Amino acid sequence: MASMTIQAEKERDDPRTTGFSALYEASQILSDQINLGHGLRQLGRKLVMRALQKNRGVQARAAGRLGIPPRPLAYKIHNHRIIKEFRITG
Repeated sequence: MASMTIQAEKERDDPRTTGFSALYEASQILSDQINLGHGLRQLGRKLVMRALQKNRGVQARAAGRLGIPPRPLAYKIHNHRIIKEFRITG
């Protein structure tokens, strides 16, 4: 039973099964943009945000999900000014 749950989670997070929705979303972002550079930046920001949300703000896991090392992810978070949206208030 536990192996079925793990398998279902792997399938849900598998980029091959969710790739079509991501491609559709990317095409929507880029189709509205005249400037390709701006559209790609917006798409990159959205991918980083989604990875952080799915991993509850844990940057190391989000980096793994994106397939990049943690340091470049931290750089992207800084450049896109994302960190304020994931601060824990206490």
